[in-house]
Amino acid sequence: MLPCPICSFSNNPDDSEYCTECGAKLTEEPQPAAKTGAVLKLPDNSDIPIESAPKVIGRLELLDYLKTLQDVDPMVISRQHFTITQENDKYYIEDGNTVVQDKPSANHTYLNDVDITDKGQQELKDGDVIDLANSVKLTFRL
Repeated sequence: MLPCPICSFSNNPDDSEYCTECGAKLTEEPQPAAKTGAVLKLPDNSDIPIESAPKVIGRLELLDYLKTLQDVDPMVISRQHFTITQENDKYYIEDGNTVVQDKPSANHTYLNDVDITDKGQQELKDGDVIDLANSVKLTFRL
């Protein structure tokens, strides 16, 4: 017996194309789950959600994590270290003059070991590693 994805009626014959209760099509492909947004994963597995864009990431967003590190001076992370923007379903990172960031970070931002400071927008992909000032590595997750 086939369950109906619309009304949950579960007594539809296996060879049915439509629900006998509500008439919904039973053979449609399931819709993918809606994405809930991106996150930046810190080394301690805590998350910084990217709930809206543009979003500036800097010392304040990392403060709780930075307090746990003994060998990193929090001041190497700029107040506005980099900006994440979103266009449609794509995310971008930029370390430079943006709508919300007044200047590039002093100690640079690296995307997968490439310095992106003052190099414009770079597309982010799931699993990309963002290194702030050669001190803190974040992983971008969709």
